[in-house]
Amino acid sequence: MSNANKIFKEYNLMELGLLPANWDNQVIELANSNSYLVHLDGNSSTSREPKGSKGADVFVVDGEAICEKINWLDKLYKNELLEFANRDFKNNYCVSNSLTSGININFLKGRNSRYEWHVDSNPLTGILYVTAHGKGEGGELVFKVGDEEQIVYPQTGIFILFDAREVPHTVQPLLTDTFRISIPMNFYFKNEEQVRPSDLDNYIYKK
Repeated sequence: MSNANKIFKEYNLMELGLLPANWDNQVIELANSNSYLVHLDGNSSTSREPKGSKGADVFVVDGEAICEKINWLDKLYKNELLEFANRDFKNNYCVSNSLTSGININFLKGRNSRYEWHVDSNPLTGILYVTAHGKGEGGELVFKVGDEEQIVYPQTGIFILFDAREVPHTVQPLLTDTFRISIPMNFYFKNEEQVRPSDLDNYIYKK
């Protein structure tokens, strides 16, 4: 598949010198100490889980904890990563006006852990990968684009940007007893109202 056909653009933040020393361990420590378990049962307006699904469990750290505990990550989201969005996706983007949902940490624990099939409600999504997962290990991000699949194998320090408002995507089950950590970020059009489905926060943030 040519790069021109991919719906995502990729950046190596470590090579670009945008991540502080020991950044990944800081994120892992926060995930271990401040995450809470959410069961995604496939009943949200953005879910695209198949009929009969038992859902998926994910541990979440919301933006409030990120801003309080590792503020450099919130600053990265609001500055350099926003600049990438505006430079490479040819639009006038801004960060979320929600401290809770603008940036999160998603934490999958153990064999068979996954994230549900869903679409996004915001115009542009970013994901920074903290842990690496190669072919045959599970944990890959899969986009369903028409009749084909586009796959992202997480690599530490890689950041991707994409528009998946109409593209269902999922995280495949982990195939070993390990953990997977990623950091999703929401971007919106600067001159438009930020629209988020009314049921979504209650679905994801069940504290």
